[in-house]
Amino acid sequence: MNIYDRPKTLFVNQFVGNCNQIQANVISSGSGFMQLRIADGKELAVPWTGEGFPAGKSVILTIRPEQLEIASSQRPGFIPARRILSTPLGGNAVHQIQMGESLSVKSIHKRSALDADLPGDIWIGLSDTASPRVFAV
Repeated sequence: MNIYDRPKTLFVNQFVGNCNQIQANVISSGSGFMQLRIADGKELAVPWTGEGFPAGKSVILTIRPEQLEIASSQRPGFIPARRILSTPLGGNAVHQIQMGESLSVKSIHKRSALDADLPGDIWIGLSDTASPRVFAV
């Protein structure tokens, strides 16, 4: 499981399981978090305990689909997005989420009755247990 949860390279991250890849620029890093600028200038704080990157560095943020949460209303640390498609997959729901003009990600979680009631405009953020990875470009 360590290779899935904490891959050392981008190649391994892509090879083992599914992951969302988001191009970003580092705004700052330290104190257990890295502040990143992603699509359309949106900012996202990600938990980070590894070696920091200098401000302005281009990076690739990878997040597993099960580490993303969606909400119908604003929550701290979440950014606005649009739900494009939701598909049942056994006991899970897979959501295709548009975050800006050119960025699309997938989120997966246990199916619930609320899935059908989710609006198109939603909020997306990291789950409390998320362990995203950041790789230098």
